[in-house]
Amino acid sequence: MKSGTCPKCSSDDLAEDRPFRHQGEGIMIAACNQCRYAELYTLDAQEKVVHRRTVLYVYLGIAAFLGIIIALSIYL
Repeated sequence: MKSGTCPKCSSDDLAEDRPFRHQGEGIMIAACNQCRYAELYTLDAQEKVVHRRTVLYVYLGIAAFLGIIIALSIYL
């Protein structure tokens, strides 16, 4: 599927890769929109860096949002 075509039906209508929910990180799902065939694959080193950075930004954003809410509730 990383080649851009489905190995089962040879379609190029693939869904966008998405994370597979499990304990840990680094597994993605690639699926075909035509025949619904799906594959699991692990991230390479560069994709892991991007994934970890994205997770870090999400956690920092949540922490900042909670900090603002707590500060506003204390000072107002």
